[in-house]
Amino acid sequence: MPEGGEITHSIAELLSRPEGKTLEFKRDLSSPRNILKTLVAFSNTAGTSGAFL
Repeated sequence: MPEGGEITHSIAELLSRPEGKTLEFKRDLSSPRNILKTLVAFSNTAGTSGAFL
């Protein structure tokens, strides 16, 4: 498992990247159904890993 500094660096790196086929940012997390739909879509994409911040 990465040390705290590495995790912070990784989050900063993700936030600096544009959205695309393997990265999507959400502002509204009030609907569990929409979150699950996005998770399923990403899990069906080859080479995708997920993180919720």
